[in-house]
Amino acid sequence: MRGPEETGPNHPVTTMIKTFLLATSLSLFGAALFGCRSPTPGDNVQCPGPGCPCRGAECTCNGGSCNLDCADVETAALTCEFDCNGAADCNVTCGQACDIECAPGTACMVTAAANAELDCSDATCEITAESGADIGCERGAQCVVSATTNAELDCESNATCDFTVGANSMVDCESGSTCTVVADANTDVECLRATCDLTLAAGGSVYCGVDGTCTVTCEGACEVECVGTATCTLQCAGGEAAPLVGTGGCGV
Repeated sequence: MRGPEETGPNHPVTTMIKTFLLATSLSLFGAALFGCRSPTPGDNVQCPGPGCPCRGAECTCNGGSCNLDCADVETAALTCEFDCNGAADCNVTCGQACDIECAPGTACMVTAAANAELDCSDATCEITAESGADIGCERGAQCVVSATTNAELDCESNATCDFTVGANSMVDCESGSTCTVVADANTDVECLRATCDLTLAAGGSVYCGVDGTCTVTCEGACEVECVGTATCTLQCAGGEAAPLVGTGGCGV
């Protein structure tokens, strides 16, 4: 039988056991923390998952290379919302009326169904959208967009935009931006303090406003208004490009 001096809280054996248990606990905690860390650029992240948490149908990519199919999170009552942050690369496929935001420094590739709303701010975005898309590219963003009918597209604040849109769409290009637009029938374009290269199908109209530089090619009847401080060139189907001052067009 051991004496009192051989046991107790300060005995060497007891101290060693306490030290071992503390080290084990810290190791398990560290492993759990490491497993939940935000991914570093280059990590492949499937949403929902670590680095791309979702709350209902709202998901946020916090870095790395995130992939989201909105069909995995949306329901009949909840439409998909997705934020791409942290210099991430994001690849998103979304259904109707989804809401996608690409933060500065990110790169987004988005395939969207009808009535999607997308915002690309100081990011690089490649977007394919069906009818009714509402897309904004701003603050130096670089956007390549292909959208079908009834699209509303904005390119502003020194963004660079390459837009291909279907019929009955509206495009605004302004504030130091550079826009290349190929548009189907009955599309309206406004260009203010920006550089715009426009190819329009029949029924298109252009307002080249304050300090705009507009090069317009009309493949059918079109109308072009060029205000006093704008510089405009108009080319009608089968004709040569010529300067335009004031109001003019093709087939009018």
